[in-house]
Amino acid sequence: MTGSIVVGAGVVRFGRYPEKSAIDLASEASLAAVRDAGVELKDVDAFFCGHVRQGMTFAQRVVDALGIAGIPAANFENACASSATALHFACLAVAAGRYRRVLVCGCEKMERGLLPLNDLMENDLEALIGMTVPGLSALMASWYGAHYDLKPEDLAAVAVKNRAHAAANPHAHLQTPVSAQEVLASPMISTPLTRMMCCPTSDGAAAIVVAPAGEAPSGRQPVRILASHLEGGCLIGVDSVPNATARAAQRAYEQAALAPIDVDLVEALDYTAMAEILLYEDLGFCARGEGVRMLRDGETALGGRVCFSPGGGLIGRGHPLGATGVAQVVEAVVQLRHEAGGRQVPAARVALTHAAGGVITGIDDEAVVAVHLLGV
Repeated sequence: MTGSIVVGAGVVRFGRYPEKSAIDLASEASLAAVRDAGVELKDVDAFFCGHVRQGMTFAQRVVDALGIAGIPAANFENACASSATALHFACLAVAAGRYRRVLVCGCEKMERGLLPLNDLMENDLEALIGMTVPGLSALMASWYGAHYDLKPEDLAAVAVKNRAHAAANPHAHLQTPVSAQEVLASPMISTPLTRMMCCPTSDGAAAIVVAPAGEAPSGRQPVRILASHLEGGCLIGVDSVPNATARAAQRAYEQAALAPIDVDLVEALDYTAMAEILLYEDLGFCARGEGVRMLRDGETALGGRVCFSPGGGLIGRGHPLGATGVAQVVEAVVQLRHEAGGRQVPAARVALTHAAGGVITGIDDEAVVAVHLLGV
């Protein structure tokens, strides 16, 4: 994947947009990315769009709204990894020489409240009996707390950290810092997870322009895509150690000839505070059971050894399902260009993004995991 670079990035602030359509949001983010790349819409060769519930031919409707109907356009649905999957295939297309510039967009408009998994996951056993994503993460937290030194205050610390990062991100949904006391006192969603320990559902869109290495963007720092890996979950007992996230990360490190110690910042799928702590371990930054120590030692905060969620993560930035994967890459690009202002990771040179989605009964992790490594 070293043949692909990001030459432009744009994002619409995540939040609530009752007055705008998903097409409006995707168009706005796409135009911002094209402008940032220093090119024009006519220079785009293909449009790849990740979304979950925006309907058939959404990508085609967006390019029609942009005035470039007729170019190759494709839709990618891979749960919370939808737009990260679109990016993966854009990298393949550019590296193969099929297209020179691919505009990759992620977009979603969402309803308030818990995701209706029984609607999204037809005939899945866990969905049919009422499983929710926070509920599943709460079970993980209970198990982890029974085996390691995890306290509710640790879960609150993740939310406090990510909301503090989001406060410096003008594109984040939740821009107000919170205290540990506020997090712990917020309504209980699924014990031990309170509402502020869980990400909000949001509306939003993000886009990037992917081009071959050697492309000369106008006045912008090109960001190299060092690795792009897509991994599927396995049935427990078939190939479950390490899990899908750990396998995806390891294969991305191998592809880029890097190791976790080389990574300066991570934008990962912190859909709950417990999910982020587990990702410290699954992505290779510490051994099993040591995630809480990393958190308490400040290693994952701004200025720490490897900053997690400098843009606020899902907990602070918000989580429009189809937009999150590309939004993570937009944050990585801004950080690697050293344009992140008050949330800038010092001397950032390598970033990792992790998007995963799809809960299927009996698999070892998520149904699909996409890991990207980017660098300058």
